Amino acid sequence: MKKATSKIEIEKFADSIKHSLTPNKKFPIYDWMCELGIKGTQLNIYAYIFDICKENPLAEHCIETSVLTKKFNVTSGNINYIVGELIKLGLISKRVECKGSKSKIYYSLYQPA
Repeated sequence: MKKATSKIEIEKFADSIKHSLTPNKKFPIYDWMCELGIKGTQLNIYAYIFDICKENPLAEHCIETSVLTKKFNVTSGNINYIVGELIKLGLISKRVECKGSKSKIYYSLYQPA
């Protein structure tokens, strides 16, 4: 599967999913997700990441931490803890992008190399 790797591809991807990141966007929770052993906010966050990444499968990174904090109304510390657990379970992956002294953290579905 091809991943968006250039800055232009990433910017195009970001523009293409702006509509998906609205606060009222609905996302499905599939039956099989409930069998993963996750629940509550952790399940909702996984389902949301799954839904966004499913809509944009060529993206290398799908969701920024700030989007998750706004969508689920939780602190970035809580998001970091929740997604840390999802990473340990092998359900999502994390990517840090640095620009000078600033960095952004993105999460996407785990895709083995």
